Amino acid sequence: MKKFPFFFLLVAIIILLSSTAFLSFRYSEEKQANQRHWEVFVNHFYFSLDKTINYFDRLITEQPQADELDILASQLQVQLLLTDQLLADGRYFHNDEILTTTFFKELTDIVSGINSDSITTKALSEDNMLDENEIALLENVRNILTNAREKMYSSETEQEKNDLSVKELNEIISQHFRYSSIEIYSQTPK
Repeated sequence: MKKFPFFFLLVAIIILLSSTAFLSFRYSEEKQANQRHWEVFVNHFYFSLDKTINYFDRLITEQPQADELDILASQLQVQLLLTDQLLADGRYFHNDEILTTTFFKELTDIVSGINSDSITTKALSEDNMLDENEIALLENVRNILTNAREKMYSSETEQEKNDLSVKELNEIISQHFRYSSIEIYSQTPK
């Protein structure tokens, strides 16, 4: 009769240990998958930021005119909206602690022009060429974006930091992506 409870105790311990091992393994797998998804998000955001900077560089260095300017300005607007959506998706799908910002949507106002109570500006392609003030404005925005990208850069990988934390990303957002289009206009030397 004493063997009977011992047998059930042994079976219960084996089941408990097996369950614990299985759950620990699944937890570890899930944690690794979440970390990998975060790294992919940071990578995509970094390269989206890089692509956005490249559009600003092209506008500044090439100074396209007429249709070329209109096409490049439209491509820049699309890229800005993609970058904005990528950051919003990161908050929604990866970590809801990522700060929200309207910075990239605000930058589309720089491309398309602003008509508000405090400031009115024309679209970049409105007169088919960039003037000195517009180039200064583009350089100012490019500098903001480049400074943010540098905070994400790792000299070891020669691209984004693999171990960038949500806290570090939030610092980048709060330091570099807090400006409205009107603030950027007012900060740009005329």
